[in-house]
Amino acid sequence: FGCTLLGMFLALFVRMMAEGMTSSGARPSRHAAEASEFGVGAVVIHGIGHGYLTGVLPLLFVIAVVLGCNAMFSFYGVALCAVSFLCLMMILVSMSGFAAITETSLRIAEMVDMKEKAKARLLLLAYFGRA
Repeated sequence: FGCTLLGMFLALFVRMMAEGMTSSGARPSRHAAEASEFGVGAVVIHGIGHGYLTGVLPLLFVIAVVLGCNAMFSFYGVALCAVSFLCLMMILVSMSGFAAITETSLRIAEMVDMKEKAKARLLLLAYFGRA
């Protein structure tokens, strides 16, 4: 049971790290926007460096969780952790994709002047996707 919970917490941690580093209000995103003043090359270099730095903390956390599960229940614990991690990540990633699709659909509906009833439905779906 403990390894399963660790896998779930690992999935939530990885998701929070990704969201915190890539959201439009996050400091790394603002730095990338500021780097664009110096040209495309600066943005590419900043993006690659930031990508490497963003992956370090989740990687260390994954290593710690795997070692902890291995110490508790050997390979069976690692397998339980991996299954719970993958199941929860699948749900979190699909929700993120749903949010992006509904936001895009709502913007397209506003551009082509769809009926207000259709816009209201898309807006409701967009709110659900953001949750």
